[in-house]
Amino acid sequence: MRRGVFVLVAAAALSSLVGPTAVAGPWLVLAVGAGSALVVAVRRPGDVTVAFGRAIGSPWVLVAIGMALMSAAPAVQAHHGGAAIFTTALAPPIYALSGLSLIAGLLGLLRARAPGHAFVLMVGESLVPLAAGFLIWVAVLQLPSVANYGSFATTIAIGGVAAQLAFLCIAGLLWRFDDEERTAFGYTCGALWLLAASTGAEAVRSWLGGTAGARLPVAVALVGLGLWLAATMHRSFGAGAPSSPSIPGALGDRRRFVIAGILLMTGPLLIADYAQRGTISKPLLMAFGTAAVLAVVMAYLLLLAGRAGRLEMLAQRDELTGLALQRLFHDRLAQALARTRRDGAGVAVLFIDLDRFKHINDSLGHAAGNEVLRQAAARLERATGRSGMVGRVGGDEFTAFVADLGPDDDGSRVCAAVVKAFEQPFTTQRHDVFVTASVGAAVYPDGGTDVETLVRHADAAMYKAKRRGRDAYEVYRPEANRRARDRVSIESRLHHAIDRGELRLHYQPKVGLRDGRIVGVEALLRWEDPREGLLLPGTFIHLAEESGLIVRLDEWALEQACWQAAAWQRSGLDKLSVAVNLSARDFRHRKVEDMVAAVLRRTGLDAGALELELTESLAKDDPDGTRSTLLDLKEMGVHSSIDDFGTGYSSLSALATLPFDRLKIDKSFVERIADRRQYALITSVIALGHGLDLEVTAEGVETVQQMEFLQAHGCDVMQGFLFSPALPADELERLFMLEQVGNAPGRLQLLGGDFITAPPHTRLVMPGQDLVGSANAPARWGAHATGA
Repeated sequence: MRRGVFVLVAAAALSSLVGPTAVAGPWLVLAVGAGSALVVAVRRPGDVTVAFGRAIGSPWVLVAIGMALMSAAPAVQAHHGGAAIFTTALAPPIYALSGLSLIAGLLGLLRARAPGHAFVLMVGESLVPLAAGFLIWVAVLQLPSVANYGSFATTIAIGGVAAQLAFLCIAGLLWRFDDEERTAFGYTCGALWLLAASTGAEAVRSWLGGTAGARLPVAVALVGLGLWLAATMHRSFGAGAPSSPSIPGALGDRRRFVIAGILLMTGPLLIADYAQRGTISKPLLMAFGTAAVLAVVMAYLLLLAGRAGRLEMLAQRDELTGLALQRLFHDRLAQALARTRRDGAGVAVLFIDLDRFKHINDSLGHAAGNEVLRQAAARLERATGRSGMVGRVGGDEFTAFVADLGPDDDGSRVCAAVVKAFEQPFTTQRHDVFVTASVGAAVYPDGGTDVETLVRHADAAMYKAKRRGRDAYEVYRPEANRRARDRVSIESRLHHAIDRGELRLHYQPKVGLRDGRIVGVEALLRWEDPREGLLLPGTFIHLAEESGLIVRLDEWALEQACWQAAAWQRSGLDKLSVAVNLSARDFRHRKVEDMVAAVLRRTGLDAGALELELTESLAKDDPDGTRSTLLDLKEMGVHSSIDDFGTGYSSLSALATLPFDRLKIDKSFVERIADRRQYALITSVIALGHGLDLEVTAEGVETVQQMEFLQAHGCDVMQGFLFSPALPADELERLFMLEQVGNAPGRLQLLGGDFITAPPHTRLVMPGQDLVGSANAPARWGAHATGA
């Protein structure tokens, strides 16, 4: 169909140009312009609207109205018997209304593709043709023939051509950056170019007194409007603006602005030259025109400055909350620190994090979350007062500083004010939402002397407040920083301890309370740090848990303990078993039964000689998964025990269903055994363990009185310093030898207590020793190794 339009318009244009009469040409132009407007009205292209007060219309419809009005110019000229359109009374309203309609339509199209920058882009693209038109206008007004043609007609002609070239530049910008309607904009550019050429040709023809025929301008206008008709019928016409802005807001061409500036400056220079020579023919008109151009340019420059200011504000202020972003916040904090160094007042830097804010986004949506952030920003500004500033780091994190603190103010007052500001609920989407804040503070100079250090220390203090349970504040102390640095240093060195062979296993014997003889050992992990010396587990195990390194440590301890137990078995202790403490992380990150089976294969240790110690938290985290794993281990022959019973999450129902073999009472109960409440607890735990067919072991026994109490109440096994501290494997072997020689009483029997007489037995064979004597081996042996 578009091809047919092209053929008909080309035939009409050719007829107007070379036909015997040109009467039909202007009316054909009007018909094509009106027809294109009708097509646009029927298609109703695009869903983007542009508003002027209460009037709202589609940008493409406004462009079509402008084109239709422009197509009426040749018909008006023909109606006046071939007189120049610019000299008729209808010229001003035709070109003014057409121009306004086209400006409004193109501006609406720009708005959808460059939000916030449409007007500046429109003026910037139009600046060169408008500046050139102004210069030509100044020069042409001095020509003598203007008196015959009319200065007003001259102004309309030059302004019409310049305006159409400006519209062409704007359409060209849209054509370069819009992929959805590129073809439609391309046709529109061609139409505007031909219409500008037609208006220019008509202006020249009129200037020459009508000696040239009107056929050429009419034919060119007819072809131009034919292109516009083709644009309105193209499938891309009215496809809509892209889903995101497609025209860069900072678009600029330095050469374009330089050329426009030169042209605009040349006009006043020409006027000044005419005034000096006294040859200005239209002084009032020139003065008015110059003032109008300068006003337009000044308004444009002010708009540019305003946009630059808004961009600067957006670059330094958070769009959602209006708070300072990092660059502005750091700049203002640096200024406050400079004043503090001069005046001696204090500055507190705060780091604020909203507790459990993600729950709001997940349950109520991001719109509710954004509203809470805006309200939280307002509360923070009120809490910090006028002497400080609040900034947004991102997400639910904020920073703030308060200046002019007193000499004794450590920042606690303002921190408490911030925490208190979040006691009241936030109202969003008709919901009352309670959000608390964790606050960290660092005060100059103890907390740091520069911006980065103060913010970093405030951040560290905030995380310490979170670890305390949230809804709290913490003020940075230098000694805490030293501990944090030590913590980081230890964690860093711990990562290399396994590869460098710095880990050791020490063994603490366990003895039976029935006969006083050794029935097992517990192996405790030690770290032989080259810098700090021999470190106990309490120094580094919690760091290994937090960093995830505990998984590697546990596997290393398991394998080393199994190798040692296998060596003891080969030396004659074929009943020796070894138990290893496993972290809950091991159960979350891998299949424990597969790891244990692999270690047993590598070391050659019998599965029945291995025991695993687990904490109570496993019963809480994943009772079903833990039960399944323990059953698999039990089927393999591996024993298990629940460690530190009573200190964590004690679920009696889980304890009854999990297939443990032993129960260990934590040393915190044993050391306060004289307390009547502890007395009741220990006796109850012993009875509970026996009721579940579990062997009960008490840890941390250090006095004879504790031993006798446990013995009297039926505890099966004890361990602690009363018998022996943890020893390296070679020293432990010598202890085995001393305890198992002949009929001599054991160490505990010498201390007292009610023990049965031990049967005679032989000295044990240790690695590198020969067997001495012969007798029956002990009825039951056990060794216990712990990886942490």
